[in-house]
Amino acid sequence: MSLNSMPAGGDLEQSLLTGDEDVILAALKGAKKSSRRKHLNQILLMLRTTHSSRVRNAAAIAVADFHSEKIKEALIDLLMRADTAKSRGTLLYVLDEIGASIPIDILTQIIATSRYEAREEALGFLRSRRIDWNPLELEQSIRKLQRIALSKNVERSAAAERALEFAARLAKPRKRTNGRKNTPKSKIKKVA
Repeated sequence: MSLNSMPAGGDLEQSLLTGDEDVILAALKGAKKSSRRKHLNQILLMLRTTHSSRVRNAAAIAVADFHSEKIKEALIDLLMRADTAKSRGTLLYVLDEIGASIPIDILTQIIATSRYEAREEALGFLRSRRIDWNPLELEQSIRKLQRIALSKNVERSAAAERALEFAARLAKPRKRTNGRKNTPKSKIKKVA
C-alpha cells in the first residue's frame, strides 16, 4: 500500500494494520492527539514489536505527550534491548519529554555502548538527577564508568568522565541558596 492508497481520512487504526512502513509513518506523524490516545495500545504494541527503527522512533514520538507509567515502562524496557541501539536517542528524548526517571544502570550501559546522541541524552538525565538508584547500583555504575573513562574512544571516554562527575554528586545533597537546609531534590528516586 502506498501513501496514495492510505485509508480514507488517514484512519490511524487502518494505517497501523497495513504493515506498510511509509503509510504507518505518515499516519503516526499526522494523527491528532485524540486519535493517538484512542489507539494508544496499538501504538505501544507497534513500538514494542516493530523491527524498523523508523517506525519505532515515530511511535515513540507519537506517545510523547501522554504522561503514563505504562508508556514510561515500555520505553525503558526498549532501552535495554539490543535491537533498539539505533533508537535509543529518540527513546531517551521521549522519556525526557514525559518527565521520567531512569535507572542508573541503564544510563551507564547507554554511555558504554550507545551512539553520541544517546550518550548525550543519558548525560542529561544524570545532570538533572532524574534517575532511580540505590547505593549499590551507584557504586557499581561508578566502577563501570571509571573503566569506560579509560577507553581509547575519545568521545566515549569524555562522556564517562562527565557521567562520573554527575554520579559523584548524587549522594551529596544539593545546596540551596535561599537559606534552607541542604536536602536532596525530590526528583532523585533513591531505591532502598
